[in-house]
Amino acid sequence: MAKKSYPWLKPGIWGAVVGAIVIMVVGFWQFGWVLGSKADQMARDRASTAVAEALAPVCAAKLFAQPDAPARVADLKNFGRIMNNANLSRKAVGQWRLSRTLRTISSRQNAQK
Repeated sequence: MAKKSYPWLKPGIWGAVVGAIVIMVVGFWQFGWVLGSKADQMARDRASTAVAEALAPVCAAKLFAQPDAPARVADLKNFGRIMNNANLSRKAVGQWRLSRTLRTISSRQNAQK
């Protein structure tokens, strides 16, 4: 029995392999495919946002139903300003520490010369 030759088989298999790789790359890059862990994280984020959107009107209604609502709203606004200032202060302190560390390193290098 003579051995049959299929000259198109090897290029066909390589074409399928390269095509599969190209489809995977384009799928993850352009078509928005994600891994399971990323899909879980996205689902958790969406669920958290949906819960916050659903409960925000109830919380606001309960807040404004209290007798001291204007004072509490003022406290919340003040708290937001304090937290914003605290974040700015942390950034400023971090930059100050970085510049101080760089000055210390450069002065040590100059002293060694």
